[in-house]
Amino acid sequence: MTVIQMSDQELTRLRVLIDVVDGRLTIAAAAVLLNLGRRQVFLLRHAFAAEGPAGLTLHRRGRPSNRRRSKTFRRTVLALVRDHYAGCDPIASLQGRLLLQPRIWK
Repeated sequence: MTVIQMSDQELTRLRVLIDVVDGRLTIAAAAVLLNLGRRQVFLLRHAFAAEGPAGLTLHRRGRPSNRRRSKTFRRTVLALVRDHYAGCDPIASLQGRLLLQPRIWK
């Protein structure tokens, strides 16, 4: 038995696509429920038919990003930040940019 890790969004897609395949739901209604275009629902239905539930999951899950920088680069940048901005702690933003947060002394 294979275990497939799915997010809540992927589980919703699976439930909706099962209803589409069983004929309880139209492609147009599925597109509205999933907030996708009709073409994307057709593509999801094709992936579901070909691979089953695994076809609806993100295939890159668990793999490192293609845009990831090397560890040496990261260490160099953090060392420069610590040297030039001693009163701040480096934090990462959602966009991958380096932000500085002032230290709060208690």
